[in-house]
Amino acid sequence: MFEVGELESVTKAAERLNIAQPAISRQLRSLEQDIGVRLFNREGRGIVLTNAGLVFRDRVRTVLRELDLAQIERKALSRSPGGRIDVGLLIPSARR
Repeated sequence: MFEVGELESVTKAAERLNIAQPAISRQLRSLEQDIGVRLFNREGRGIVLTNAGLVFRDRVRTVLRELDLAQIERKALSRSPGGRIDVGLLIPSARR
């Protein structure tokens, strides 16, 4: 979806991604059917994102960024030293 939206061409996106053009067209139709919203307007030989497509693209980008951050954090946590820490606390005798 990102490549098609950026290039405004299914054919150019297919070439860049090294995927058959009909496969991309099927994926776009399937995505639009799944979410029930038209994401692209087909204009002659080109294709442009609709307003809904622009919103959806931005939301998906946000989700993908969050997933990337979660993966980075998970890796950082797995490298953190582990183990048990016992903390002791001295409480003074009853006050006088």
